[in-house]
Amino acid sequence: MPKNLYVLLLLFFTPFLTTQALAGACTDITADDAATTISEDCTDLNISGDNTTTTINSGVTIDETDAAISTGTSTGATIINSGTISASDDYAIYNQDGTIKTLSNSGTISADDDYTIYNQNSTITTLTNSGTISAGDNYTIYNQGGTITTFTNTGTLSSGSGKIDVYNSSGTITTFNNDQGKVDSDYVAWSHNLPTNYNVIINSTSDYGITTFNSISGTLNFGIYSTSSVEEGDTTYSSVLRGLNSSHINNTTGYSNANNLYYWTLVNSSGTIWDLQVQNATVPTKTSLTTEVAPTLRTAFNFADTMSFAHINTYDCDTFGAHNWCFSVGGRGTMIANASKHSSAFLLGKKFSKQFRVALF
Repeated sequence: MPKNLYVLLLLFFTPFLTTQALAGACTDITADDAATTISEDCTDLNISGDNTTTTINSGVTIDETDAAISTGTSTGATIINSGTISASDDYAIYNQDGTIKTLSNSGTISADDDYTIYNQNSTITTLTNSGTISAGDNYTIYNQGGTITTFTNTGTLSSGSGKIDVYNSSGTITTFNNDQGKVDSDYVAWSHNLPTNYNVIINSTSDYGITTFNSISGTLNFGIYSTSSVEEGDTTYSSVLRGLNSSHINNTTGYSNANNLYYWTLVNSSGTIWDLQVQNATVPTKTSLTTEVAPTLRTAFNFADTMSFAHINTYDCDTFGAHNWCFSVGGRGTMIANASKHSSAFLLGKKFSKQFRVALF
């Protein structure tokens, strides 16, 4: 066979062979309470059944140009991804007017352009990322008028250079727990409505969450995530919050039981940058005892010292005369934490019986 004819035949058959290797369409999940495990590559997964659980195995890819997974108007959907969910354009996961009860990602969710996870007028109750959620351009998380109750990120959120990771416009994200930021200075970029609660996750002095906020509105409550590993003694974690002024933060001090009891303070180190200073709770506790509790106790002791009952019991007569009269003279000096007091006393007493007597102090 002539060489040039062989080349022509190869070129002719190559597209056909490639097309045959492409994955088929995913089987739509329409039944309520369905539990489905996807173990082979497929395209365009639609979930419309209520209270469904969809598990995507490691090594499996679900892809589509737009909306690789759509939840429609389903309620109570659970999606557990250990594989890859990808869109060659927009929307790896498209949730509009539906409810995702749990979205857990330990694999990869990506869109080559915008809007990797799109949540419009919808609810995601629990969003957990320990893998990678990435967008080639803007918005790994696009929450437009939707609600995300608890969002915990211990993995990576990655959008295009200089773009926004979490876009929370007209939406509500109740709690954001963040681990990403300090390592390689890969801050989470957040835009618009602040989360109601923001908890930094601390792994070490060189590995903890940092978020930079842009075009923001609202206020947040700051805290340290309960499983954090906080360094013993006085420690500063720099730039945990960026882009906020004091009016955006409801609390700048507090206690955290992260492995131990710690007292923390947010310090405005420069402009809109806030450092987190942490110290063992025993330090402020001692300070509180010295500056607040001790003066109150001193006042109480001094008051008790001036009461007639205390003096009567101190200067009471031991011996009475023939007509059961007695006269007592005494002096008293006290000093309680530098609050000194001196007093003298005269006591005239009359005994009417062994059980009853009267004293004039």
